[in-house]
Amino acid sequence: MKIRLVVPDVNVHPTERPRRCRYCRKPYLHRHGTFRKPVRDHKLQEAIVDRYKCVSCGRTFRHYPSGITPKDQSQRTVVLAALMYALGLSCSASSHLLRALGAEISKMSVWRDAQEAGEALRKSRPRGRVRVMGADETVFWVKGEEVVVGFVVDGSSGKSLGFEVLFEGEAGAFRGWLEPYTEELGVEVLVSDDNDSYSVAAAELGLEHQLCIAHVRKYVSKRAKSILEQARREYEEQDDKLQKLSEDLEVLKGLLKELSEQGIHEIERLHRGYLCGLLHPGGRARRPRKPQRLTG
Repeated sequence: MKIRLVVPDVNVHPTERPRRCRYCRKPYLHRHGTFRKPVRDHKLQEAIVDRYKCVSCGRTFRHYPSGITPKDQSQRTVVLAALMYALGLSCSASSHLLRALGAEISKMSVWRDAQEAGEALRKSRPRGRVRVMGADETVFWVKGEEVVVGFVVDGSSGKSLGFEVLFEGEAGAFRGWLEPYTEELGVEVLVSDDNDSYSVAAAELGLEHQLCIAHVRKYVSKRAKSILEQARREYEEQDDKLQKLSEDLEVLKGLLKELSEQGIHEIERLHRGYLCGLLHPGGRARRPRKPQRLTG
């Protein structure tokens, strides 16, 4: 997921007048004084704030320069604090770094800034209908500890929809992670790997569950290599069966790569052919001499 944090410009004084009253929305205003506001920023110490009075309703309000809000911090230091925290610095380390730059920001302020930035990202989650949603998880190592992060994307466009830190890997946790997206976006189909937690969560959420073709290709390639290695231990290199198996496995991987409509029928034909190979010419099932299990 691409996240863009724009560090806003901060002006010392307003560069333009407000267009209308913030209360009654009428445009008739006149300046009602100015005052100096102390600001926690690494480039300036204070800003000039204008006061305006509405001729229509008689109420007054403050007009701040760009990058300045009623908070003591400038918007620039808010973004910098959240960015430092997101890059892995602790609240204390981020506070010390900002102070070294000239902005007196406490570690609790860094924590609040990071939480506000996270909430803003949640609210900016893409809206609209997403019929097919893809989900996957990956592992990061943070301070020597394993952290699992789940990602969800639009299955049609590939656009990222969000991510969450997963504290548990069981179906209940997966349902709690996926349910808000399912309800907000109207998801009908979930595409994932073969993790059983996905199939259970999809069933509980009433979603159709499909396997991701990329994971299928990866699994088939790994499984084909394993089957061929076992066959080489059982057959001689010149054996026609080994040669036929090797050719069919390559054909199978090629069909999965192309995903043509004709390829589906070809895969079915290969499957039927190997099923028939387990039967005697008379059609009765052959009794195996010794149970075997192919390892992948």
